[in-house]
Amino acid sequence: MQCNVTGIEVVNAADFVKDPPKFPKWEPPVHDSPSFALPKTIKDDPDYHDDPVYEFHSECRLLEGTDRC
Repeated sequence: MQCNVTGIEVVNAADFVKDPPKFPKWEPPVHDSPSFALPKTIKDDPDYHDDPVYEFHSECRLLEGTDRC
């Protein structure tokens, strides 16, 4: 084994933990409580669309507000 500057022997932690512990799936004490609700994803939103509303690229020009300058 290698030793670092302080003289402490460096060991591989995987030698001590062969199999990770397996825990049962956690169940909340109150199943319908909003504090234990799963977070919603963006795709769950009714206003979500796969097509982008506007695509910005280097060839486009922003014209809104130029008359006000």
